[in-house]
Amino acid sequence: MKLDAANTQSVYATFPQIQPTLLNDLAFDDKGNLYVTDTFQGAIYKVAPGGGAAQLWFADPRLAGNPNLPFGVNGIRVDKQGKRLYVSVTVRNDFSGAILSLPLVAQPTAAQLTEFHVYPASPAGFPGPDGIAFANNGKLYVSLAGSSEISVLLPNGQEQRRYTAPANVPWVNPANIAFDDENDRILVTNHASLVNPLNPAFFTVFDVAVPDKGLQLP
Repeated sequence: MKLDAANTQSVYATFPQIQPTLLNDLAFDDKGNLYVTDTFQGAIYKVAPGGGAAQLWFADPRLAGNPNLPFGVNGIRVDKQGKRLYVSVTVRNDFSGAILSLPLVAQPTAAQLTEFHVYPASPAGFPGPDGIAFANNGKLYVSLAGSSEISVLLPNGQEQRRYTAPANVPWVNPANIAFDDENDRILVTNHASLVNPLNPAFFTVFDVAVPDKGLQLP
C-alpha cells in the first residue's frame, strides 16, 4: 500500500492466491525491484519497479520449513555490492537454520543457491534465524528467534560473535533488526511468539550496542 499527503491508500503488489501462504520480509535492489519471501511456500517473489503483479522468482525445497514447524525462508537482504540476495531459513528438516544466498539474476537456478552459514540444532532447541541486516562493512547481523540471541557473521560466512540478553531485559524470539547508527546500536523486535502463554510484557523493541554501522538500504 502507498500513502500520500491525503493518506489515501492503494495496493502496491498482488500475489498468487496459493495456500498456505505467509508473505514475510521484503527487500529492494538498487534497480527498484522488490523481493518478498513467502515462508510457508518456500518461495521468493519479485515485483517490478513501481509495483504490480508479483512473479515467482525462485522456489526450492531448501527454502521450505520443517513439516512440524513450517517456517522456511524468512528474512531477506541484498548485499552491499548489489550482486547477491541473502535469506534466512528458520527451521529446516533437522531443526537447523541457515543463511542462504542467490545471485541477483533474472532467473536463478537451484545450482546457484549456496549455503552462507548453518546454525545447527542443539539439545537446547533450534536456533531459528529470522530477520537479517547487513552492516556497511559486510558483516551480517542475524536474529536467532529460537535461541533468543543475535548472531554476527563475517563476510566469509564465519560467525564472529553472539549477543545474549542482559539479566534485566528478556529477549524472547527476536525477529527483525534495524541499525540506529546515530546511537551506535541495533534495534530488534521482541517477537515473543513462541511463549505459552503469550506475555504482552515481552512485546517490546530492545537495543544492543554494536561497533558497526548499518548498510544503507536502497
